[in-house]
Amino acid sequence: MNMKINKLLYACLIVPAFLIGCGEGSFKEQEIKDLYNQYANLNPKVKSVSNIKCSQEGYVFPEEKKRPIFACSYDLESESGQEVKEKAVLIQDEANRLSIQASALFDGSNIQY
Repeated sequence: MNMKINKLLYACLIVPAFLIGCGEGSFKEQEIKDLYNQYANLNPKVKSVSNIKCSQEGYVFPEEKKRPIFACSYDLESESGQEVKEKAVLIQDEANRLSIQASALFDGSNIQY
């Protein structure tokens, strides 16, 4: 039993260094900002990201525990000064790259950006 706890503790200490926390996403502002700004149709571009809150919701491949899925919310500020509260589902691949699976901003919701 202690061996399992030690392995879990080890995973919780080591894995966040690769941006995957134990049930939490520890993404940085620049990563999320770059993720949005890669979309050519997003105008104006994102200037800043704040109040990032993410929680892991599962995996794309649950049997292999690969490609974690995160439910996130954060505030986006555009270069023109507009602010929106965004809710998105992010997926992280094996190389720790993020992609947007679902987004209130991109899904034509009532968010005006």
